[in-house]
Amino acid sequence: MQQVENRGDTNFTEFVFPPGFQISSRTFETYGNFARAIFEGDMSFDHVNFKQGATFNEAKFASTFSVKDTTFGTFGTPSVVTTFDEARFAKLVFERVQFTSLAQFNRCTFSADSTFDNVTFIGNAGFQACIFSGQAAFLSVDFRRDAVFAQYNGVSTLFAKYATFAQTEFHGAAHFDHVDFREEANFDNAHFGGFVSFNDAQFEGRSSFFGASFDWQAHFNQTKFQLAEFVQTTFRDVASFKAPVVEETQSASLIFHFTRFEKSRQVAFLAIPFESLSFLKTDVAETLIVPPKSGVVGEEILDEVLLRFSKGEPISSKTTDQLERGVAILASYLMEETVIYEYKNLRQSLENNRLFNEAAELFVHEMRMARKRSGFSFEFVASWLYDKISLFGESIKRPVLWSVAIIVAITLYVDVSSNPLPLWNVTNLGSVVRALYQHFWPIVSDVVTVFFQMRDFTSTNTLAKSPVWAEIFLRVSSIVLLGNLFVAVKRRLERK
Repeated sequence: MQQVENRGDTNFTEFVFPPGFQISSRTFETYGNFARAIFEGDMSFDHVNFKQGATFNEAKFASTFSVKDTTFGTFGTPSVVTTFDEARFAKLVFERVQFTSLAQFNRCTFSADSTFDNVTFIGNAGFQACIFSGQAAFLSVDFRRDAVFAQYNGVSTLFAKYATFAQTEFHGAAHFDHVDFREEANFDNAHFGGFVSFNDAQFEGRSSFFGASFDWQAHFNQTKFQLAEFVQTTFRDVASFKAPVVEETQSASLIFHFTRFEKSRQVAFLAIPFESLSFLKTDVAETLIVPPKSGVVGEEILDEVLLRFSKGEPISSKTTDQLERGVAILASYLMEETVIYEYKNLRQSLENNRLFNEAAELFVHEMRMARKRSGFSFEFVASWLYDKISLFGESIKRPVLWSVAIIVAITLYVDVSSNPLPLWNVTNLGSVVRALYQHFWPIVSDVVTVFFQMRDFTSTNTLAKSPVWAEIFLRVSSIVLLGNLFVAVKRRLERK
């Protein structure tokens, strides 16, 4: 051991460091080469200065590897490179460490917990195709240039346990493409100053971006979430969220609560079902929201689902943990009034982007929620009828079908009550034809003229002896149905 400490060079390639060996409070004037070295016990590189950088490529650390108050490289020497490529770590602790230039941890294996606390990467930092088997903590780390956690040669970086980047500064680009977070991922109060990409990343547990800020482009395209929390998050530039597969996204929950989109016209949510999105207390009226191609028929927004769950209703589309966490986040603001306002906010976004059919569906949900608040009253009954007749003036087909049904019903009633041969008593095809011609069609033509307010019962031959209530019912129904049809057609034409 004494010979190693006194040797003049810093080439420890394939050297075996026995337990108890420490390299602390040292300065290495030349490049430190620890490639394929084996560290059999706890190893400390505290207060060490590698002036020309160092390499630990393919090194193996059997126990704790501690690096505190250490500097790799010298300021002003950009050619310095520090590499740990393909190193195998047990427990790793980096505290108050500075990498003055490129630092590479590509294809590393971290078999136990790893901590990067108050570490500064002045050059680019690479963590591609790494495996973090234990908890990974990047606390108050300062990435001055690009931080790359993306896949390498088709191999993705894996965080098998809890991973945190809380209060971390990303001054350059941050690439998390194809990264797999198996458990909770924490980016609370992180600051992203450059381009950010989480494309094709997988968050299999809860992911939190509480208080995080994105100064430039942020992309979450084809990203798989389970429960994503963007609470008090700020997006200052372009942001895009695109679902990978609609069927997989329906079980997800993306909560944007008190989120600020400073350039809302440059924010897009593409192919994400409304039942997976919460925008409570977040203004998205000017953002681009495009639902899946299947539309939003019969689909609630996430906050209505959470509201029903908070009232004890069973929900099968989400896990209990998702629902309980969502209610806990939104508890102070989750009420019928705020959910109705959220429907209006979303509807305005769809209308601004000329997605009128989808906006109409949200309007129907909005009106139904408002009806529930009114209790049983005249307004409740009127709203219920408006819904059934024309989907609150959004359906052209319903008033037409109702009109046809009422005309046919009145015709059959008159036919049955005034003729000895009702339509359904015929015994052969010939009598059916004669009955249609002699009884049914003449009555239909008179009923239609009365329905359109062109005549009254007394001025027709077939309806003169019918009861007064039938005429009153037909005329009132006509006014209601034609009024609903007019409203529906008017709305459809105004939106072209």
